Amino acid sequence: MGDNLVKVTIKASGDLEYDPGNTVWHGCTVRFVLDPDAGPPTATVNPPDCLVDKKPVTLRMPPEGPTQYDDLVDAVAPSNTYAFTVEVPTPQGNPRLESRSETKNGNLEVTTDPPEED
Repeated sequence: MGDNLVKVTIKASGDLEYDPGNTVWHGCTVRFVLDPDAGPPTATVNPPDCLVDKKPVTLRMPPEGPTQYDDLVDAVAPSNTYAFTVEVPTPQGNPRLESRSETKNGNLEVTTDPPEED
């Protein structure tokens, strides 16, 4: 994985997994992706204000796709913690909840220092 990429994997439960972590820097690519093995059928990402494009994006499993969305950390985003949400459908099986979604909270920590090279 490149040094300029932070991946946020969305699990079926809506849990978020950050790789390598949730610290980002100016010009860094942030990739939101549905977990191919245990992801929800759809998820709507409401991006944090530190990214260039702040419009919500809906990800879908194939064949509807796309399963991932990339955006850049804005070059003028101040160092701070930026919250975002991901909406995933509630697990199937409960007829009262099947048309509802669950909102998971995440955050990205913007720093002005990119990671050091090994």
